[in-house]
Amino acid sequence: LGDQLTMLPIPALAIAVAIASAWLWGNRRYIRSILAVLVVLIPLTQSVLLVYLFNQQDTRDYIVLWFNENVPAGKRVRFLGPYNVALDKERYVLDQEFVLKPDALNADVDYFVYSDTQFFNGLREAEFIEPSYLKGVLSLQDALEQRYRLAIAIYRPQWPGYDWLSNNASYWHHPSIYVYCANPQACEAIGVKW
Repeated sequence: LGDQLTMLPIPALAIAVAIASAWLWGNRRYIRSILAVLVVLIPLTQSVLLVYLFNQQDTRDYIVLWFNENVPAGKRVRFLGPYNVALDKERYVLDQEFVLKPDALNADVDYFVYSDTQFFNGLREAEFIEPSYLKGVLSLQDALEQRYRLAIAIYRPQWPGYDWLSNNASYWHHPSIYVYCANPQACEAIGVKW
């Protein structure tokens, strides 16, 4: 479900909230105080937490630093999924697969870099996503775990409201990023046991 579709019910909901608020404001002294605090506090909390998160170094930046310190130049890397890591194309041989299904692993590469943005968003919007799509992403994750060696994982930070459907920014900022060795030589190059 895109952002443009979440905007459709907002005018009707705003009118309903205004009518209910007016009734509560005139009839219930304590309820109106609580309502006023909630109306301000809930969005303010979400905004403050999101701004705080945006001011932190992104998980993708940590992976770039790790790559530059640990992975020799010239290695072949395949990115799995969108909102992935921005590695230097002059230093590495880069490839990206946006469609997340197991055959995305059929590549002659040294490392796979998997971003969980599509999977995380799919879980939040599961009722709107084709079940076969989520099944394909789960199959890809299982294949990565079974066939390759995890070299490093940096996990998505969790904070109150990060998984709310209304919080569209949270799924593409600070995604969980997993780096897998695709062969024994790649693992050996970074000191990971195959």
